[in-house]
Amino acid sequence: MTSYRETFDRHRRLLCAPVVLAAVLALWFTLGTPKGVLRYQVTRAFAVTKQTAADVKSFIADADKAKAEAAYETTAAQSQVQKGSFAAKAKVMYKPAKKAGDTAPAAAAPPAEVYQTYEAR
Repeated sequence: MTSYRETFDRHRRLLCAPVVLAAVLALWFTLGTPKGVLRYQVTRAFAVTKQTAADVKSFIADADKAKAEAAYETTAAQSQVQKGSFAAKAKVMYKPAKKAGDTAPAAAAPPAEVYQTYEAR
């Protein structure tokens, strides 16, 4: 069996070619891109506009007025989604745990809400 060193010595160009090719491509893309393009993309990612209280209330109201749809349900939890025109609301609720000697269905007590989020659509 040949050692790694012998194999490398025999096929040095073949084994080094992918590394050199990757370095050349990285330099080509980095140096070939206009300076303004990279700066614009980074700046655009962090550009945030200030929202007024009325904007936030309108955003929340849009999601709240939509009909609630069941998204996912297990024996321990359930989640609901409300999709408005430009905002969506999701919430996760834990169902009350059934006690060991309890034979009544757990549907009598409503699930407790543990998480809620709003997001732009």
